[in-house]
Amino acid sequence: MLLAVPAPTFRPVSPSPIGAAAPSGSAAGWALALAIYLGAQMLVRLWTGEALELDEAEQVLWTQRLALGYGTQPPLYTWLQRGVFELVGVSVLGLTLLKHALLAATYLFTFAAARTLMPSAPAALASASMLLIPQIGWESHRDLTHTVACTTMAAAAWWAVLALRERPTPVRFAALGLAAGLGVLAKYSFAGVALALWLALAGAAGTRRLALHRGMALALAVAAVVVAPHALWLVGNLAQATGGTLQKMGATAALPWGEGVLRGLGRLVLVTVAFLTPLWIVLAALFVRRGWRDDVVPGPGCGLLRRYVAVVFALLLALVVAGALTHLKARWLQPFLFVAPLAFFACAPHLMRHPRLPLLRRVIAAWAVLLVAAMVARAPLDGWRGTPDELNVPARALAQALRDAGYDGRPIVTTDATLGGVLRLQFAPAPVAVVGREHGPRPAAAALWIGPGDGPDALAAIEGATGQAAAAPRTLALPPAHAPATADPLRYTFSLQP
Repeated sequence: MLLAVPAPTFRPVSPSPIGAAAPSGSAAGWALALAIYLGAQMLVRLWTGEALELDEAEQVLWTQRLALGYGTQPPLYTWLQRGVFELVGVSVLGLTLLKHALLAATYLFTFAAARTLMPSAPAALASASMLLIPQIGWESHRDLTHTVACTTMAAAAWWAVLALRERPTPVRFAALGLAAGLGVLAKYSFAGVALALWLALAGAAGTRRLALHRGMALALAVAAVVVAPHALWLVGNLAQATGGTLQKMGATAALPWGEGVLRGLGRLVLVTVAFLTPLWIVLAALFVRRGWRDDVVPGPGCGLLRRYVAVVFALLLALVVAGALTHLKARWLQPFLFVAPLAFFACAPHLMRHPRLPLLRRVIAAWAVLLVAAMVARAPLDGWRGTPDELNVPARALAQALRDAGYDGRPIVTTDATLGGVLRLQFAPAPVAVVGREHGPRPAAAALWIGPGDGPDALAAIEGATGQAAAAPRTLALPPAHAPATADPLRYTFSLQP
């Protein structure tokens, strides 16, 4: 009987008063453009090769086992990645399919949320403008995993909340609870997103009834059921799950309180500006100085979005003042502030007919082309400059050299997580362990020991972990991928254990 009482009446939110109806093909055209863009990014990643960025490598390693928790991160992304690998095999294709499916869902949920507030044409622009946020347009394609999934669930939660403003139903409350539960399983910081969103609802009379609606109990129950298995694991592994995160935040730094607060405040300002650049520059150049009017009544949802942003920064300031946040990173803001373009359009309904909207479309399209081109160029550029990065690892050449040396597919132990992920891609289902990390089985029974570098130190950590000496260490010198033939080779030391 949780929802048996009559639901409070909310003023319906109609997009029609704030702009002319969009052309019938605008939403379909935007969806097609999104598919082309994401498809291009996927093709670029496949073309780049089978070397891995760190987050990609960690997923390749974590998916060797199914568990309720993985180190300092909750398990949703790894569960999803394991499922994709079951379908298409352990491969770069599997990595890029999951990443870009989640990014597509983020854009679509944001569009659906915007569509409750405005016509389809500006709603598409509000969603597409997220490309102008570097953490979404660049870093999410380059190497983010858990943050990508968390942002997807945050977008789903925003859609559910804005839909509930129109018509609160049990199904929509359950959808909100599902998004919240999956958000926490994607990244623990989603709890801050949920808290900020609820406080924003409770902060004004127009939405307070929704915040206190009995349906929120249903949403909370659904979220609790989704999170419960991992929460039980977390109780017994709290130090493992939180230690690395607290260290990254600067919570363990030995700084005087005043110095820590000043450092945290400065860092907060810096990363906020970095996160929103060039988005704010483009929007300001096109609209704020040409056509902005202070006498316009904000559109529906503007107050909620404003309160949400204010609560987010209040929570961040509280963490800074408490001394727990001195090393804030721009990517941590992504699940919180990806709604910035949505907030801009919702609070400026007079711009829905602005003559510069087509120019914004062209800017976003040009930016998308630039992002794809930059993705194509980054590995070759590192190779030609003589500064090879993770994507310049010659994955296939390394695998073939190891086969030629006599490696037969038995367990592998390495000192480097990125190298371990690359080797699992090449030799799955051979188990791969990384010394000093819990990415795989214990290294004692490994047949292949391998580490980056040349000389006795390359395998020293493995010898220390196993208490054994390396059998006849050998060195491979291979040219980097995407590099000229004259580039300095990358060296790997390996030992085939009896």
